[in-house]
Amino acid sequence: GSVFPVLVCEVHVPIKRCHLFDKSETRRSNVSPSNPNVTISISNVHLRPPVELDGSAWLETARKTEPIRINEVKELIQRAALIKGGGRMENAQLPFHVIAGDFNEGDNAGALAYLASLGYIDALQQFFPRSRETH
Repeated sequence: GSVFPVLVCEVHVPIKRCHLFDKSETRRSNVSPSNPNVTISISNVHLRPPVELDGSAWLETARKTEPIRINEVKELIQRAALIKGGGRMENAQLPFHVIAGDFNEGDNAGALAYLASLGYIDALQQFFPRSRETH
């Protein structure tokens, strides 16, 4: 089973030209003088918690539910690739600029490791490693 709500949106953001942009940066971020906007693709996920569907949790529950979280993230990426890249991930860019939400995993666990293998960066781990977390 899965309890995988996800919200996907694209935000069109106006870019104000300033002296810090050079032509190579402008091309790389899809900003042009005729279209001074950039589109940011965002996904907000709530992956399967490490509990049984009846709400119980045992010592092995996190291990047993990890493959479900991995598959939820793979499904998200594959569906986005179908919509944006014609179904091929090999030559497509990453479908989202940001994937945020509740991954229900620890650092470097299955779903997060899969996203890292695609090129995503775990900002929580990078800027607030477990040793600095307060929640």
